[in-house]
Amino acid sequence: MSSRIELEVNNEEIYKIMRSDGLSAGKAFMNFVIFYSNWRNNYSDSPLVSDWFTKLESLLNADLILLDDIAYSGSYFKEQVERFVLSKEDSDFNDKEKYFEWKSKIDEMWTPIDSLIILVQELIKIFPELGNETEWYSPIDTILDFEALLDTLHLAKDRGGTEARIIAD
Repeated sequence: MSSRIELEVNNEEIYKIMRSDGLSAGKAFMNFVIFYSNWRNNYSDSPLVSDWFTKLESLLNADLILLDDIAYSGSYFKEQVERFVLSKEDSDFNDKEKYFEWKSKIDEMWTPIDSLIILVQELIKIFPELGNETEWYSPIDTILDFEALLDTLHLAKDRGGTEARIIAD
């Protein structure tokens, strides 16, 4: 599981996302996103997970689905780039094909910053209504991670960014 996330912005800047307690944001954010994605894609049949995320979606005035496909593994992408560069020399078509497939998926992850700001603000407002700690939600850590993300989104927007995605490492 990722212990750190960064915000990649379409103005070619990458921002570390730091929480107000001085720690890097990431673990709680990615845990939340992974559980949500698994629930949304029917990989989880837990009634507890289903009830929790159904309630969350019913309370939101924003589209939670934006979180489903905005994060990618930076270390995995770097590995794919290195494999592609090497495969150019030995003409390994399969590696090139995998590289371009993965790069295409990552290119589709760009999400409007304004939409992300609205969603993250809504989540921060609603999280306290969702109750006790779960495997995917910690009242303290999840909120701190999302607050840090919100601050970083505002910074990125102020510096001219219009779209963003998350790099998880």
